[in-house]
Amino acid sequence: MYVCICNAISERHVRTAIAEGATTAGKVYRACGSQPQCGRCKQSICEMLGEAKAATATLMQPAMAMAGGD
Repeated sequence: MYVCICNAISERHVRTAIAEGATTAGKVYRACGSQPQCGRCKQSICEMLGEAKAATATLMQPAMAMAGGD
């Protein structure tokens, strides 16, 4: 599915950019070799960034609990 029609950026491209370290919408655009045009996709990109951050936090919880000596 296309997230950004103006730049032909797919959901796969966004998720790859995030997996490679993009932490903001601007960094996602740069990783995809583009820049925002109309801006309609920014909300979707930010939602995907939030999902990735939440998933990372969930994965880190068990490791953090073990580091606490429990």
